[in-house]
Amino acid sequence: MQEPLNKLEPLILWGGTDIDPSIYNQKPLKWTQKPDLARDKKELEQLDVARFEDRPIIGVCRGAQLITAWIDGGELYQHVELQPMTTIDITTNGGHKYRAKVDHHQVMIPSSEGTVLAFQMLDKPVKAWISDTEYDLIKFIPMVVYYPVYKAIAIQPHPEWMNPDDPFVEWINSVIKTLLGVNKCF
Repeated sequence: MQEPLNKLEPLILWGGTDIDPSIYNQKPLKWTQKPDLARDKKELEQLDVARFEDRPIIGVCRGAQLITAWIDGGELYQHVELQPMTTIDITTNGGHKYRAKVDHHQVMIPSSEGTVLAFQMLDKPVKAWISDTEYDLIKFIPMVVYYPVYKAIAIQPHPEWMNPDDPFVEWINSVIKTLLGVNKCF
């Protein structure tokens, strides 16, 4: 039998392939990668257990998207015309600016239970696809979202690809410590 986890030991979900769009009540688009259904199922079960155990939850990239889709009302834009594998400027809701590494083509649409802590503001609108023929034009992209009821933080950038003393990494570690009570993660 597995030993019980420390109550403050977070569940951390990492990046990877796109999640199954049926999780957030959509059909796959032509840009959507083939999902790993077994991984989706396992990680959704882990999210349910973490919530039941009142453990903190941290999601990075795909993990952030899965957290958003798991929470009632959360959705994703399945494809956004963004530059892959790049470094972007993000702004916190307190007005601080950081550089962060990203690699994604999907964007979180947080439920009303989420609070955007950091975002990317684009110079010009880009197409964010909601079906194969419909899209929204967006300039605002949530990068870090806090779901207090779920003790969850969804992080679209990849702090694990950055130096531990990078200002963004230091900021995200302080946010995780302050909001979730979890010591340094990245």
